[in-house]
Amino acid sequence: MSIISTFISVSLLLTFNVFANTMTITLPGDNNTLYLLQDGIDNTIDLNTYDFDSGDMKIEQYGNYNSVDLDITAGTGTGSSFYIYQYGNSQTYSGSLYCGAEWCTMTVTQP
Repeated sequence: MSIISTFISVSLLLTFNVFANTMTITLPGDNNTLYLLQDGIDNTIDLNTYDFDSGDMKIEQYGNYNSVDLDITAGTGTGSSFYIYQYGNSQTYSGSLYCGAEWCTMTVTQP
């Protein structure tokens, strides 16, 4: 079998497999940027941060029955922004935000 046909066979095999997944993330420190994108059904994101200063987070989930659970502690820096977008049916969100910084924003969109 040639290298090209082997590559095509493997690519097609991986393209059709879609499974739910769980992400558990702990993110400490300053000046962080986090972007998470999940596409599928029954996905979960469990995110814990501490002393998170001067950063941005964006979480996007596409599909049905997805969930986000956040526990965010922002430090005493200049501020941070958090954006959560969930598209599909039966989306759940839970979270807590403690902000010791000058400002913090959190936007949750579930259209």
